Amino acid sequence: MSSRCFVAVECNTDETINKMRALQMSLTSTQADIKCVEPENLHITLKFLGEVGNAQLDQLIKSVQEVTVEPFQMLLTGLGVFPKLNRPRTVWMGVENGATELTKVFSDIERKLVNLGFEAERRSFHPHLTVCRIRSSRNRAPLVEEITRQAIYELGTVHVDKIVLKKSVLTQSGPIYTNLAESRARPIDISTNN
Repeated sequence: MSSRCFVAVECNTDETINKMRALQMSLTSTQADIKCVEPENLHITLKFLGEVGNAQLDQLIKSVQEVTVEPFQMLLTGLGVFPKLNRPRTVWMGVENGATELTKVFSDIERKLVNLGFEAERRSFHPHLTVCRIRSSRNRAPLVEEITRQAIYELGTVHVDKIVLKKSVLTQSGPIYTNLAESRARPIDISTNN
């Protein structure tokens, strides 16, 4: 038995959910053939792990629980596409203010996961939040025009103080995520100077 897993930072605040719905409505109004990410599932993937066997899952849960994230604020802003604007396959939102801290969190968890036997990332970490995936070239031109028009769209600020290990079950109506573990909160310093 195995579970399809990934490690992520959750970005599903009331503000980001509402603003994502508005952005996705503007993109779907182009009648392009897109599949939007469910706003309730907003996250930034730090590491996609694929199918993880039950024996390795226990170690993985323990490793994620041992991570301590120094809290920081992250601004989600700016639309981009993969691989390029004239042939987009994925529309994403970028990270400003907090990208450096997020990259440090990625490096910390990457080190732990490589020690567990997971393959190291070949590409450099590019923090982004997926908005939608483009399934065909139908109405590509109006979609690209709308992406360009919304290039500086801002989803808002997210407070980051943990990472989450998620299990993903793929269904026809979209993925269903379950949290399997989360990192511990940074200890609060209660010492006083007398």
